[in-house]
Order: sequence, then C-alpha cells, then structure tokens
Amino acid sequence: VDWTPVTILKLYHTLEYLPRFADAQDYLLNIDTGLRTTVWQGFFSEFKSEFRYDGKPAPGRRRADTRYIVGVGWQF
Repeated sequence: VDWTPVTILKLYHTLEYLPRFADAQDYLLNIDTGLRTTVWQGFFSEFKSEFRYDGKPAPGRRRADTRYIVGVGWQF
C-alpha cells in the first residue's frame, strides 16, 4: 500500500505471508513500513522499518527480527 499525502512525501507498507503448506505452524512473515521524502529533484531520504517473523526458526535462532534503516538515494 502506497500513500502520497503531499507531492514530496510517500508512505508505504507491505506485508508478505509465506506459508509452508505441509505444516501450518511453519511460515514466514515479512512486514516493511516506511516513508520517503524528496530532498531535491531525484534525490530522496528514506526511513524504513523491517519486521521478519519465522514460525519455526532453525535451532539457536530467534523467531522475530526487527531492523530500522535510514538512507538516501537517487531516483532517475
């Protein structure tokens, strides 16, 4: 889902569910949420949150992981 409330600002959200059909308890869930703002012409800055969830992780691994990303880029 993308939403542009003003020309220079874009808010977005994506959700991805990846099931394993042989085992309903084993699935992956990926959620990305962020905002992007135009700084100058094609240059932009972005703040993004990524959440990953594994229904049955490998031994010694956590089920959930969250990371926050701040970046700049150029769209042409």
